[in-house]
Amino acid sequence: MNKKTGLAQPPALSYAKEMPRCKKGLEAGFTLIELALVAVVILVIISMSVPLFRKTFLRLELNNTALNIAKIIRFAEGRAITEGNTFKINFNFSKKAYWLTQNSDIATGTFKNLTNDRFGAIFTLPKNVEIKGEKDE
Repeated sequence: MNKKTGLAQPPALSYAKEMPRCKKGLEAGFTLIELALVAVVILVIISMSVPLFRKTFLRLELNNTALNIAKIIRFAEGRAITEGNTFKINFNFSKKAYWLTQNSDIATGTFKNLTNDRFGAIFTLPKNVEIKGEKDE
């Protein structure tokens, strides 16, 4: 009891308990079986995730190629409207390439490659993307 207040005092806390000491000698560290088990779990997780990353990468390549072809078509459409000229997108299926050409002579119907333009380049398809058609140009 507290002499001044007359109330009971809470029991004294004991901080004298020691923390358990680290194991020394042969008992310290991980066993070989524990390390091998962790390595096996990590390998299983990695082996399950690799096919998912591969599919995602292939899908991104395909989408990027489709967007690039769509950009070329939109560019050719805009130029054809503003210039009153005919444009053609060419595909070489055996070389997996495509490019844009412009009608240079309306009478003969000959087309020439675009110069001084970023869409005048010859674009190649990624190795995992394939476009099929009837004939090469």
